[in-house]
Amino acid sequence: MKPGVGQEAPGDAGDIAAALRAVVGGEVRFDAYSKHLFSRDASMYAIEPIGVVFPRDADDVAAVVSTAAEFGVPVLPRGAGTSLAGQTVGHAIVMDLSRHMSRITEIDAEQRVARVQPGVVQEQLNLAAAPHGLMFGPDTSTSNRATLGGMIGNNSAGSQSVRYGMTIDHVLALDVVLSDASRSRFGPLTEQERLNRAASPTLDGVICRDLPRLAQRHRNAIATGFPRFWRQSGGYRLDRLNGSAGLDLAKFVVGSEGTLVTVVEATVQLVPAPRHRVIAVG
Repeated sequence: MKPGVGQEAPGDAGDIAAALRAVVGGEVRFDAYSKHLFSRDASMYAIEPIGVVFPRDADDVAAVVSTAAEFGVPVLPRGAGTSLAGQTVGHAIVMDLSRHMSRITEIDAEQRVARVQPGVVQEQLNLAAAPHGLMFGPDTSTSNRATLGGMIGNNSAGSQSVRYGMTIDHVLALDVVLSDASRSRFGPLTEQERLNRAASPTLDGVICRDLPRLAQRHRNAIATGFPRFWRQSGGYRLDRLNGSAGLDLAKFVVGSEGTLVTVVEATVQLVPAPRHRVIAVG
Protein backbone atom coordinates (compact mmCIF):
# COMPACT_ATOMS: atom_id res chain seq x y z
CA MET A 1 0.00 0.00 0.00
CA LYS A 2 1.38 3.37 -0.98
CA PRO A 3 1.90 5.79 1.96
CA GLY A 4 -0.36 8.83 2.17
CA VAL A 5 0.66 12.44 2.58
CA GLY A 6 2.81 12.89 5.69
CA GLN A 7 3.48 9.15 6.05
CA GLU A 8 6.68 7.31 5.28
CA ALA A 9 6.88 3.92 3.65
CA PRO A 10 8.56 1.25 5.83
CA GLY A 11 12.25 2.01 6.17
CA ASP A 12 11.98 5.52 4.79
CA ALA A 13 12.77 7.23 8.11
CA GLY A 14 15.99 5.24 8.41
CA ASP A 15 16.92 6.07 4.83
CA ILE A 16 16.29 9.78 5.42
CA ALA A 17 18.34 9.73 8.62
CA ALA A 18 21.25 7.98 6.87
CA ALA A 19 21.14 10.44 3.97
CA LEU A 20 21.13 13.41 6.35
CA ARG A 21 24.04 12.07 8.42
CA ALA A 22 26.07 11.79 5.23
CA VAL A 23 25.72 15.49 4.37
CA VAL A 24 25.07 17.35 7.64
CA GLY A 25 27.78 18.38 10.08
CA GLY A 26 25.35 18.91 12.95
CA GLU A 27 23.50 16.25 14.93
CA VAL A 28 20.76 14.15 13.32
CA ARG A 29 18.28 12.63 15.78
CA PHE A 30 15.58 10.18 14.70
CA ASP A 31 15.22 8.37 18.05
CA ALA A 32 11.84 8.19 19.79
CA TYR A 33 12.90 10.42 22.71
CA SER A 34 14.13 13.28 20.51
CA LYS A 35 11.03 13.10 18.35
CA HIS A 36 8.87 13.20 21.48
CA LEU A 37 10.71 16.29 22.77
CA PHE A 38 10.16 18.13 19.50
CA SER A 39 6.55 17.03 19.09
CA ARG A 40 5.43 19.99 21.20
CA ASP A 41 6.03 23.70 21.59
CA ALA A 42 4.46 26.13 24.09
CA SER A 43 1.02 25.47 22.60
CA MET A 44 -1.50 22.71 23.27
CA TYR A 45 -0.66 20.91 20.01
CA ALA A 46 1.45 17.77 19.64
CA ILE A 47 2.64 16.31 16.33
CA GLU A 48 5.58 13.92 16.17
CA PRO A 49 8.22 14.99 13.63
CA ILE A 50 9.89 12.64 11.15
CA GLY A 51 13.22 13.51 12.75
CA VAL A 52 15.24 16.38 14.20
CA VAL A 53 18.38 18.02 12.83
CA PHE A 54 20.61 20.57 14.56
CA PRO A 55 22.35 22.46 11.70
CA ARG A 56 25.74 23.99 12.44
CA ASP A 57 25.70 26.52 9.61
CA ALA A 58 24.00 27.63 6.40
CA ASP A 59 25.58 24.75 4.48
CA ASP A 60 23.88 22.30 6.82
CA VAL A 61 20.54 24.07 6.34
CA ALA A 62 20.89 23.83 2.56
CA ALA A 63 21.83 20.15 2.85
CA VAL A 64 18.74 19.41 4.96
CA VAL A 65 16.46 21.21 2.49
CA SER A 66 18.02 19.39 -0.47
CA THR A 67 17.81 15.98 1.20
CA ALA A 68 14.21 16.53 2.28
CA ALA A 69 13.30 17.41 -1.31
CA GLU A 70 14.88 14.17 -2.55
CA PHE A 71 12.64 12.17 -0.21
CA GLY A 72 9.57 14.36 -0.75
CA VAL A 73 9.16 15.31 2.92
CA PRO A 74 8.60 18.78 4.43
CA VAL A 75 11.08 20.80 6.47
CA LEU A 76 10.14 22.87 9.51
CA PRO A 77 12.61 25.51 10.85
CA ARG A 78 12.34 25.98 14.61
CA GLY A 79 13.76 28.36 17.19
CA ALA A 80 13.01 28.09 20.90
CA GLY A 81 9.53 26.64 20.45
CA THR A 82 7.79 29.46 22.35
CA SER A 83 4.94 29.55 19.82
CA LEU A 84 1.44 29.42 21.25
CA ALA A 85 -0.41 28.22 18.14
CA GLY A 86 1.56 25.14 17.12
CA GLN A 87 3.74 26.89 14.53
CA THR A 88 6.85 24.84 15.33
CA VAL A 89 5.35 21.34 15.39
CA GLY A 90 4.53 19.18 12.40
CA HIS A 91 5.17 15.88 10.65
CA ALA A 92 8.38 17.12 9.06
CA ILE A 93 12.13 17.20 9.46
CA VAL A 94 12.46 19.78 12.22
CA MET A 95 15.57 21.97 12.02
CA ASP A 96 16.45 23.31 15.46
CA LEU A 97 18.38 26.50 14.64
CA SER A 98 18.83 27.52 18.27
CA ARG A 99 21.55 25.05 19.29
CA HIS A 100 24.45 26.00 17.01
CA MET A 101 23.36 28.94 14.84
CA SER A 102 23.26 31.44 17.69
CA ARG A 103 26.09 33.85 16.94
CA ILE A 104 25.94 37.63 16.79
CA THR A 105 28.06 38.30 13.71
CA GLU A 106 28.35 42.07 14.04
CA ILE A 107 27.04 45.08 15.92
CA ASP A 108 27.56 48.39 14.12
CA ALA A 109 26.76 50.93 16.83
CA GLU A 110 27.24 53.90 14.53
CA GLN A 111 24.73 52.62 11.98
CA ARG A 112 22.55 51.03 14.70
CA VAL A 113 22.59 47.71 12.89
CA ALA A 114 23.24 44.12 13.99
CA ARG A 115 23.86 40.95 12.00
CA VAL A 116 22.66 37.83 13.80
CA GLN A 117 22.13 34.14 13.17
CA PRO A 118 18.55 32.89 13.62
CA GLY A 119 19.23 31.16 16.93
CA VAL A 120 20.29 34.36 18.73
CA VAL A 121 17.98 34.99 21.70
CA GLN A 122 16.45 38.45 21.93
CA GLU A 123 17.90 39.09 25.38
CA GLN A 124 21.33 37.93 24.16
CA LEU A 125 21.22 40.61 21.45
CA ASN A 126 20.01 43.25 23.91
CA LEU A 127 22.84 42.47 26.34
CA ALA A 128 25.40 42.74 23.54
CA ALA A 129 23.90 46.02 22.31
CA ALA A 130 23.46 47.55 25.79
CA PRO A 131 27.05 48.91 26.12
CA HIS A 132 26.30 50.97 22.99
CA GLY A 133 23.05 52.29 24.47
CA LEU A 134 21.04 50.25 21.96
CA MET A 135 18.51 47.42 21.91
CA PHE A 136 16.22 45.50 19.59
CA GLY A 137 12.89 47.34 19.62
CA PRO A 138 10.26 44.54 19.67
CA ASP A 139 10.01 43.20 23.22
CA THR A 140 8.34 39.81 23.48
CA SER A 141 7.26 38.52 26.88
CA THR A 142 9.57 35.54 26.18
CA SER A 143 12.61 37.73 25.51
CA ASN A 144 14.93 35.55 27.60
CA ARG A 145 14.35 32.56 25.30
CA ALA A 146 12.68 33.67 22.05
CA THR A 147 15.07 33.59 19.08
CA LEU A 148 15.36 36.24 16.39
CA GLY A 149 14.58 33.63 13.74
CA GLY A 150 11.35 32.78 15.52
CA MET A 151 10.50 36.45 15.94
CA ILE A 152 10.99 36.96 12.20
CA GLY A 153 8.79 33.95 11.47
CA ASN A 154 6.03 35.24 13.76
CA ASN A 155 6.51 38.97 13.21
CA SER A 156 6.68 39.31 16.98
CA ALA A 157 5.96 42.52 18.85
CA GLY A 158 5.37 43.10 22.56
CA SER A 159 4.03 45.60 25.07
CA GLN A 160 6.17 48.42 23.62
CA SER A 161 4.99 47.88 20.05
CA VAL A 162 3.05 51.17 20.12
CA ARG A 163 6.41 52.91 20.23
CA TYR A 164 8.76 50.49 18.46
CA GLY A 165 6.45 48.63 16.09
CA MET A 166 6.84 44.98 15.16
CA THR A 167 9.75 42.84 14.00
CA ILE A 168 8.90 43.61 10.37
CA ASP A 169 9.70 47.27 11.05
CA HIS A 170 13.26 46.41 12.13
CA VAL A 171 14.34 43.76 9.60
CA LEU A 172 16.66 45.25 6.98
CA ALA A 173 17.91 42.17 5.10
CA LEU A 174 17.81 38.38 5.31
CA ASP A 175 20.23 35.73 4.10
CA VAL A 176 18.03 32.76 3.22
CA VAL A 177 17.96 29.23 1.87
CA LEU A 178 15.24 28.76 -0.74
CA SER A 179 13.12 25.65 -1.33
CA ASP A 180 15.56 24.28 -3.92
CA ALA A 181 18.44 24.65 -1.41
CA SER A 182 19.89 27.64 -3.29
CA ARG A 183 20.92 30.79 -1.41
CA SER A 184 19.73 34.35 -1.73
CA ARG A 185 19.87 37.66 0.08
CA PHE A 186 16.53 39.36 0.56
CA GLY A 187 16.22 43.09 1.12
CA PRO A 188 15.12 46.27 -0.65
CA LEU A 189 15.81 46.23 -4.38
CA THR A 190 15.72 49.11 -6.81
CA GLU A 191 13.87 48.41 -10.03
CA GLN A 192 17.14 47.97 -11.90
CA GLU A 193 18.46 45.55 -9.28
CA ARG A 194 15.22 43.59 -9.51
CA LEU A 195 15.43 43.42 -13.29
CA ASN A 196 19.04 42.22 -13.11
CA ARG A 197 18.11 39.41 -10.73
CA ALA A 198 14.92 38.59 -12.65
CA ALA A 199 17.04 37.81 -15.73
CA SER A 200 18.65 34.89 -13.91
CA PRO A 201 17.31 31.34 -14.58
CA THR A 202 17.54 30.56 -10.84
CA LEU A 203 14.68 30.31 -8.34
CA ASP A 204 15.73 33.73 -7.05
CA GLY A 205 15.27 35.02 -10.59
CA VAL A 206 11.80 33.51 -10.80
CA ILE A 207 10.86 35.16 -7.50
CA CYS A 208 12.11 38.57 -8.62
CA ARG A 209 10.31 38.17 -11.94
CA ASP A 210 6.96 36.67 -10.95
CA LEU A 211 6.25 38.03 -7.49
CA PRO A 212 5.89 41.68 -8.60
CA ARG A 213 3.57 40.51 -11.39
CA LEU A 214 1.42 38.67 -8.87
CA ALA A 215 1.28 41.75 -6.64
CA GLN A 216 0.37 43.95 -9.59
CA ARG A 217 -2.34 41.55 -10.77
CA HIS A 218 -3.97 41.55 -7.34
CA ARG A 219 -3.18 45.13 -6.35
CA ASN A 220 -6.83 46.04 -5.69
CA ALA A 221 -7.37 43.06 -3.39
CA ILE A 222 -4.10 43.83 -1.59
CA ALA A 223 -5.08 47.49 -1.15
CA THR A 224 -8.56 46.74 0.18
CA GLY A 225 -8.42 43.20 1.57
CA PHE A 226 -5.72 43.49 4.22
CA PRO A 227 -6.98 44.35 7.73
CA ARG A 228 -6.78 48.03 8.56
CA PHE A 229 -5.06 47.58 11.94
CA TRP A 230 -1.27 47.85 11.88
CA ARG A 231 -0.32 45.06 14.30
CA GLN A 232 -0.54 42.01 12.03
CA SER A 233 1.54 39.07 13.19
CA GLY A 234 1.31 36.57 10.36
CA GLY A 235 0.68 35.91 6.70
CA TYR A 236 2.38 36.72 3.41
CA ARG A 237 2.94 40.46 3.53
CA LEU A 238 2.13 41.44 -0.02
CA ASP A 239 1.15 44.82 1.40
CA ARG A 240 4.78 45.37 2.44
CA LEU A 241 6.33 44.03 -0.76
CA ASN A 242 6.87 47.44 -2.33
CA GLY A 243 8.84 49.76 -0.08
CA SER A 244 10.25 53.22 -0.65
CA ALA A 245 13.35 51.73 -2.33
CA GLY A 246 11.39 49.31 -4.51
CA LEU A 247 10.81 45.59 -4.06
CA ASP A 248 11.51 44.50 -0.45
CA LEU A 249 11.69 40.73 -0.23
CA ALA A 250 12.88 40.74 3.40
CA LYS A 251 9.74 42.36 4.73
CA PHE A 252 7.62 40.13 2.51
CA VAL A 253 8.68 36.96 4.34
CA VAL A 254 8.49 38.32 7.91
CA GLY A 255 5.50 36.61 9.50
CA SER A 256 5.41 33.74 7.00
CA GLU A 257 6.21 31.16 9.73
CA GLY A 258 9.14 29.65 7.83
CA THR A 259 6.95 28.49 4.94
CA LEU A 260 8.74 30.52 2.24
CA VAL A 261 12.43 30.43 3.15
CA THR A 262 14.77 29.40 5.95
CA VAL A 263 16.58 32.39 7.42
CA VAL A 264 20.27 31.72 8.09
CA GLU A 265 21.28 35.30 8.98
CA ALA A 266 19.40 38.53 9.58
CA THR A 267 20.46 42.16 9.45
CA VAL A 268 18.29 44.07 11.89
CA GLN A 269 17.94 47.65 13.02
CA LEU A 270 18.63 48.63 16.62
CA VAL A 271 17.05 51.51 18.53
CA PRO A 272 18.30 53.68 21.40
CA ALA A 273 17.52 52.08 24.75
CA PRO A 274 15.35 54.25 27.02
CA ARG A 275 17.15 55.81 29.95
CA HIS A 276 14.26 55.16 32.33
CA ARG A 277 11.34 52.74 32.49
CA VAL A 278 8.12 53.33 34.40
CA ILE A 279 4.89 51.42 34.88
CA ALA A 280 1.55 53.21 34.94
CA VAL A 281 -1.45 51.50 36.56
CA GLY A 282 -4.88 52.97 35.90
